Amino acid sequence: MPKDKLKAFRLVEPDGGLPEIYSNHVALSTTRDDLRLAFGQIVPAEGQIFDAAFEWPEGNAKTTALPGVVTQRVAVTVSWQQAKRVSQGIAEAVARFEAKNGTMKDGDKINGRD
Repeated sequence: MPKDKLKAFRLVEPDGGLPEIYSNHVALSTTRDDLRLAFGQIVPAEGQIFDAAFEWPEGNAKTTALPGVVTQRVAVTVSWQQAKRVSQGIAEAVARFEAKNGTMKDGDKINGRD
């Protein structure tokens, strides 16, 4: 359909504004009809607080998993068509980021985060 024939949508924020949620973990689940993305945050397991004096067991931070849990924050379910459009948009955003900042390798930190 030509772009001039598309109906424009007006974005309406909910009362109190659009919630902002940090995520460093995503779990995917699928059905024949849709894709569900459950966003969460990896946090230390209860009672597992580490300070600067913590000694890594048999390794270091890059090779040793710490006891932790994923606190799920929000889940978003989309159709497969929407998932494809989102994946294309993300791929384009990553390409622009890499064109400006250099190619990332798996495991590279971005702005100090994994």
